[in-house]
Amino acid sequence: DYGVIGFGLYTGQGINERDKNDNLHIAARVTYPFQFDNGQIFETGVYGYTGKFVPDVAVNTDAGILAAPIFNKKGYRDARIGLHAILYPQPFGLQAEWNWGKSPQLSADMTRIESGNIDGGYVQAMYKYDSPWGALIPYVKWQKYSGAEKFQANAPFARVREIEAGLEWQIRPEVEFVVAYSHMDRTNVKNLVHVKDANIMRFQLQWNY
Repeated sequence: DYGVIGFGLYTGQGINERDKNDNLHIAARVTYPFQFDNGQIFETGVYGYTGKFVPDVAVNTDAGILAAPIFNKKGYRDARIGLHAILYPQPFGLQAEWNWGKSPQLSADMTRIESGNIDGGYVQAMYKYDSPWGALIPYVKWQKYSGAEKFQANAPFARVREIEAGLEWQIRPEVEFVVAYSHMDRTNVKNLVHVKDANIMRFQLQWNY
């Protein structure tokens, strides 16, 4: 029975990106697990970060952006606060996460970058069955997001609504196979066109070492 406290400093510009404004992001997380009398484990916590993010800007004729948007080279407030909870599958499980915050975002007329609100999260239910061939975990997940895609050029606004169902097969402790189907209603951030009734089938083989 123990809690976890985390604290970090980082540039905030993303993987393989140089710092652009000499500003560090500050992040913190606090979580605590509980064990019920029946042995079921539940964990909940809160996390957040804040800093200034400098978006990439570019001409995008596919989206009707004929000139690079005006933006502040010192960056925009990039902050989140979130809650998470998980009831570990023993055998039934639930997990959820939701966050709110501020982010740089392309203006409605696509001429400048401004500060915008974001919110999003997911809820997932799963069931673990220990078979003679390894653990089988069917799951279903619903997720939602409204806000900017800050790592995309010009930080366009995106709306995401998605339902996913899948099965994870833990063949061995170090080998997992997943098959999943997703039905999506979302923004295509490449050309800023709303895409409804999109579907994707995914297969993943993972080896942990």
